[in-house]
Amino acid sequence: MHDTPRVLPDGFAVPDAGAGNPAAFIEDTLSGLRRFRLLAAACQLGIFAKCHDPVTADSISASLCLHPNLAALFLESLASQQLLEKEGERYKNTPFSDRYLNPSSPYCLQDQITLQEHLAGLWDDLGEILRKGPKMYEPEAWFSELIIPAMGANARCGILQKTVKAVTALPEFRKARLLLDIGGGHGLYTIAFCQENPSLNGVVFDLPGVLPATRKYIDYYQAERVSCTPGNFFFDPLGSGFDIIFSSSNPGGKAPALIPKIRDALNPGVFSSTSREMKTFLMFPS
Repeated sequence: MHDTPRVLPDGFAVPDAGAGNPAAFIEDTLSGLRRFRLLAAACQLGIFAKCHDPVTADSISASLCLHPNLAALFLESLASQQLLEKEGERYKNTPFSDRYLNPSSPYCLQDQITLQEHLAGLWDDLGEILRKGPKMYEPEAWFSELIIPAMGANARCGILQKTVKAVTALPEFRKARLLLDIGGGHGLYTIAFCQENPSLNGVVFDLPGVLPATRKYIDYYQAERVSCTPGNFFFDPLGSGFDIIFSSSNPGGKAPALIPKIRDALNPGVFSSTSREMKTFLMFPS
């Protein structure tokens, strides 16, 4: 007994689903994943820390304990993505990599890459998540360990500088003596404001589990006039006597119900009783 011969479908007709080349579509979806994994692996291994000055593949292989042949291919791949420059047999960071991927740079985005790696892992587990339900995280730990460092890294790359320039240009800023940063997270804005105004003291108000991350930034920048207050701004009092109340990258801070609490926390006279316009409550988008 013989099996019935199988033939190609539709008499060799070319299928048309209106989406172009299906193999090219799959390849395109994979190419972004490959680029991200290449970047993430380079950060994990410390490639950009080693390549500030030109180095050979053999030197990288020896110092990082990598397979010699694979190390050379890896560096070539980074060069093809314009993350490294090749000069003869030596590799070094591109200006972009040296600024944003070298850990010694104040603009390094490796904390952002760490966050994206974690999020990418959730996509890797998508099938299991769809079967068993969403993964749950303790919010304060999630913010303190991943979100806050990533937001701090992003802020230092330009958002922080632009925001500080806008706020410090306000006439009220130089007269201010006490500032409250609602949901301040990393506290970099408050730290920068206090650096710009030597008479200013700042308070970062955020969830108790977030503030250990805040204190790391305060200690790193030796910001002695910046302190922390734990609380949930929806339920807990904000305090009083503030000349400026600031909020940034904080969607919850836009809730209209917070406006009376913010008004009451400002110094008398800061809130105009005639125009009902808040003079020094500043909110900046991410």
